[in-house]
Amino acid sequence: MAVTIRWDNPQKTIMIYELIGKWTWEEFYAAFESARAMIEALPHIVDFICCVEAAPGPLYLPPNTLLHIRGVYANSLPNAGITVVVGGDDLARSIFNILTRISPQIAQRFKLAASIEQAHLLLQQQRAAS
Repeated sequence: MAVTIRWDNPQKTIMIYELIGKWTWEEFYAAFESARAMIEALPHIVDFICCVEAAPGPLYLPPNTLLHIRGVYANSLPNAGITVVVGGDDLARSIFNILTRISPQIAQRFKLAASIEQAHLLLQQQRAAS
């Protein structure tokens, strides 16, 4: 249905992706390119919260998700930080576990959270540690 992006805070340190319903990779990449344009000139790290908790029913992922995740990270900007996925279900955890095995360097920049609040806490802890 849709992929939207927005700033989470006025400091522009966190961007939220919302994946709603049955979205497509074309919709995702349009949002990704918009996000790149918004963050490329910023002098600081920008983290991401990918929110799928508002989507009705079970988590929907278009085909070839792992391939696309690898491509997104390969084309990320130097100031792109951590991505926290909020919501999802066992499918999200399974994909994360597979990603950890096949591409540990990407998995280090990818976290799971049960809520937006937990995502903010994870990002806060990550920034405090770096």
